[in-house]
Order: sequence, then C-alpha cells, then structure tokens
Amino acid sequence: MNNTFNWNEFVELYDWEFDIMCDEQKHDVEFYQSMIAKKRGSVLEIGCGTGRITQHLLVVADYVTVVDSAPAFLEKLIDKLGEQPKLEIVRSDMRDIDLPKRYDHIIMSYSTFQYLLTTEDQVKTLQRLKKHLSDDGQILLDISPFIAIAESQLEYIPYYHHYHEVLKANITMLTSYRIDNDEKIQYWKDKYIINYTDESIKKGQIEKFVHHLALRRVEIEEMKQLCQMANLQVKQIYGSYDHGIIKKDSNNWFFVINHY
Repeated sequence: MNNTFNWNEFVELYDWEFDIMCDEQKHDVEFYQSMIAKKRGSVLEIGCGTGRITQHLLVVADYVTVVDSAPAFLEKLIDKLGEQPKLEIVRSDMRDIDLPKRYDHIIMSYSTFQYLLTTEDQVKTLQRLKKHLSDDGQILLDISPFIAIAESQLEYIPYYHHYHEVLKANITMLTSYRIDNDEKIQYWKDKYIINYTDESIKKGQIEKFVHHLALRRVEIEEMKQLCQMANLQVKQIYGSYDHGIIKKDSNNWFFVINHY
C-alpha cells in the first residue's frame, strides 16, 4: 500500500512511541475486549501491528487470526506472544485478504481504516471484510475525527524529546504534514534524530530517520454510505472506549458494523 511507505524501518520505535504519546488511545483495547467478551467466538484482527491489542484478544476470544502487511511487525508480534494454539498469523494487504474462514468479530483498530486513501479501496476492503464475517458477526473499527482538519505545516517543528531505554538513545522527533483538502488526506513526514549514549551501542553516533504516513478523514455519514456500498450497515457508533456518546472532543468514533 503506497501510503504506508516505510513501516518496516519504523518497527523499533513503534511500541515505544505509542507508549509515550497515546495515553487516551491505549484504552481502545478495553472497548474491543468488552465487545468480544459478550459472546467470545473467533476474531479477525486487521492491521495487528506488533500485537498490542492481540495479546488482550486472546484472553476473551476462542480463536484469533491476525493480519498485517509489514513482515517486521509480524516478527515483533511473534517475539512478544510466541506460539499459541489459538493464534494464526497472516501476512496480507487488507484490500486483498482471502481466508477460508468466517469470523464472529473483525477488528480494525487505531485508525487502520483511514490508511485507505480512495473510496475504491475503502469499499473493496469493506467487501473483503463482509466476505469473512459470520452471519451474525460484527465489524469493529475506530476512526480519528481529527485527520486533515488543520492547515499544512510544511516545515519541521519539534514534537518530542525522550530517552529510549532499550536503544540507549535520546530521541528527538520533529513533524511536518501536508493537507490535501480536496481528497481529505493528511500526509506526514516525521523526522527522528537518534543519539546513542551507550558505548556498546554506537555511543556518540547520531542517526536520522524519516517516517512517512498518510491518513484520510472519514465522516460519520460517509462511513454509513461506504458500508451501504459494501452491503453492510452501521449498527452503532460510540464516542469513547467506554461506550460513551459522541462529543465534539471525542478522540475516537467507534463503529459497530454488521450485515443487513
């Protein structure tokens, strides 16, 4: 997928950065756990990354299949979770997923759906999910309402400076982004300056790394229309991980989608 660019190169920073930046987002696991615990069953997790949510799904589900397109992230997931009898790991682009099973729950967390940058890809992916959804199953996904609503920031600006205990390095991150208002897409270029402090790990060396990503804004009514185009329906929308109503300052919209 051309908008994910260099995810594999970013794998060593991904979990660490999530922990220091995403205090609110990390509670999403509580939403997914609660929705699955009601009837357990099988789970298909799309865009599983390094297994942040997967490890909690295994507690409440009978069987979990995880899918990601980045091999380095799947390797990290295996390192974290090891071999488990009720865990299946699949490498695939979410637009092309084709498995011989149907699932009671399909999850796309942390704005994964917004990596799809065209209506064609959005509908195609929803149709793929529908094919893998059991008759009374549910698709659970969250959308960030704050994508592509600001002005472009083309020059790098400082975002954070933190110490990475595992890498033994001080890391400075600077961010820049371009907004395509016509397509409702936000393109990021995040620069990481990694200054190693341990003699055994490149002491005094400085590495620079630029991570690229892009997300598309999806409005509530637009999501309903996309689901209709895929012969699905939005059953419920929550404005918080604890099933609250949607508010102006809601960081996430949690969608519950099923068959007509």
